[in-house]
Amino acid sequence: MNTKYLSNNQRQTALNNFFMSSFFNGLGFNFLADTNIMLLAIHFGATNTQLGYIASILHISGLLTLFVPKLFAGREIVKVYHYTWLIRGIVFLLYCLTFFFQGQTSVVIILFVYTVFCLIRTLGAVVSQPLQRTLFSGPNMGELIAKNTIKNQTARLLGRAISFLVCSRGIRNRSG
Repeated sequence: MNTKYLSNNQRQTALNNFFMSSFFNGLGFNFLADTNIMLLAIHFGATNTQLGYIASILHISGLLTLFVPKLFAGREIVKVYHYTWLIRGIVFLLYCLTFFFQGQTSVVIILFVYTVFCLIRTLGAVVSQPLQRTLFSGPNMGELIAKNTIKNQTARLLGRAISFLVCSRGIRNRSG
């Protein structure tokens, strides 16, 4: 396989895109994380076993990392990264199916969608590190990793604040 080196313009564009995806990942993950999904499942009457599954599937999906090198051998990391995060966003839309069902049918939809979401998220996280090593090379690697972490964590904080405002407003409306 031939190695392609990025020009300075390509590297800067790639860094900007990577930082933007990191920001949106941080913002969106709070809305897609297990707490909100668990609350949604409780709303539809999930059992304790189903709630336990939701709490553990993100960790169980880590087993996928054993198969990633074989599954994507010879593929471009940039494309794998792009498509995994794109598919993750599309999978999220399947939660809209819960608007059309009630009870255990909605819980099964939630369990299925969250499982697929976690598997794809794990895949994206696995290819993220090699992609970072491609983009964050040279003497400024520490600065770029710190910048990426700051963008992600700032977005997570913003996402949590928005989630708090939305959830607390919903609780206040129901109790008042």
